[in-house]
Amino acid sequence: MNNETIEQIRQASVPAKARKFTCNGADAVAYVYDDSRGRPCVITFVGRARKPSGRFYFRDEKSREAYVRRVFDAARERAQYKAARMAEKKAFVNPYKVGDVFRSSWGYDQTNINYFEVVAVSGSMLTVRELAQSSVETGFMSGQCVPLPGKYISEPTRVRAQDGGFRSPVFGRAYFVEPQIVGGIKTYGASSWSSYA
Repeated sequence: MNNETIEQIRQASVPAKARKFTCNGADAVAYVYDDSRGRPCVITFVGRARKPSGRFYFRDEKSREAYVRRVFDAARERAQYKAARMAEKKAFVNPYKVGDVFRSSWGYDQTNINYFEVVAVSGSMLTVRELAQSSVETGFMSGQCVPLPGKYISEPTRVRAQDGGFRSPVFGRAYFVEPQIVGGIKTYGASSWSSYA
């Protein structure tokens, strides 16, 4: 949807006599007007939203100005945050390589552990496969597990590398596991799991 169409949709909910104010540094607008009772009113829109983010009347113009300032300040902060995140993403260099292992921990009233291994790298994209694991019960419905690199239990999945790991559409965030080298062999510390009946 282009800007003209969004503007036309917005105008349908804005009184013809309203004055438009735009926010410097962010995509936000405020339409100010007085209603039939003479009360200071405002309608605000943020981003490309077609529906107002706020529609209020105030006891005086000073209160209305303070509200518009808060909306614009919040929009600027959000725009700065998004710009910083975009800059981070552009500056991010994928540090992962084939053979790297990642761990995901998730669950409600229990702790599930999943491991993944990188099987291919292309730019910022990783192709990962879920790993089998060796698990031992160390207590009532709880235990510890370690990944078994090279022993796959899933088909390859492509994910985008992020700082610290990647986000899986199924298991949520998976974090890089730093291996320890023992006798020239990669080893991984045990992770705790729990379950319920």
